[in-house]
Amino acid sequence: MDGLLKVLEARGYRVRITDSEPSETLVELMGVTIPFRVSESLTSRQDEKGPDDSLDGRYQFRHSAFRSTIVPSGALALRIEQGHPYYWKEEEGLRRTWADGKRQRLEYCLAKFLDGIVKAATAKRDGKLRVEEENRQRTEARRRQEENERLRAAMWEKVQAEQARVDRLLAEAVNWQRSAVLRDYIGAVRHAAMARGECVDEQSELGKWLKWADEQAERLDPLRPSPPSILDDQEKYQPPPKDTGHRWV
Repeated sequence: MDGLLKVLEARGYRVRITDSEPSETLVELMGVTIPFRVSESLTSRQDEKGPDDSLDGRYQFRHSAFRSTIVPSGALALRIEQGHPYYWKEEEGLRRTWADGKRQRLEYCLAKFLDGIVKAATAKRDGKLRVEEENRQRTEARRRQEENERLRAAMWEKVQAEQARVDRLLAEAVNWQRSAVLRDYIGAVRHAAMARGECVDEQSELGKWLKWADEQAERLDPLRPSPPSILDDQEKYQPPPKDTGHRWV
């Protein structure tokens, strides 16, 4: 392990141990960190029990005269730990473990292990770049969606404003036509009353009605000033809605 750390640092890689529990050994290269560790495998050892001359208890066959004990095997292994799951796609198929075996010792695998670290770092870097690009594309897509929504809302506001202008125009045209019809009717009432010899001056009841009717025609006509009316204050004096007693849950 000491030789491995010296080789890593000689190549300009930074090696550090985390403060977390359990701690990790990390090597930094290519803008990424690669965790690795050295471990010793365990093996089962059969130890023979001591002789038992007691005649008490059940008889035990010879195969029961051994006990199994888990002990260190003396076989060491270097392992590159799996990185962030986002990068597993790029790290698939990479060798991660080098161990003592019948034909090789671990100290002779350091060059291959270093090559494995470089390959893992390359894959992790590529995965990191892929994730960053995917995040950038998602951010850009979200920005475009928000911009399109903003443009749509702005256009919808213009459409509504234009529709309101059209509705206002049509309403003014209808009111202008209604005021013209109303004036014709008022004129017909006045002429009919005069033909019957009735008084139509402003002091008479009919005269007062004709003046009031003229004012309503003026109020409908969008081309003339609207005379004041009590109808202008109807919202001010409108009673509040009655409580029906219903409660919505």
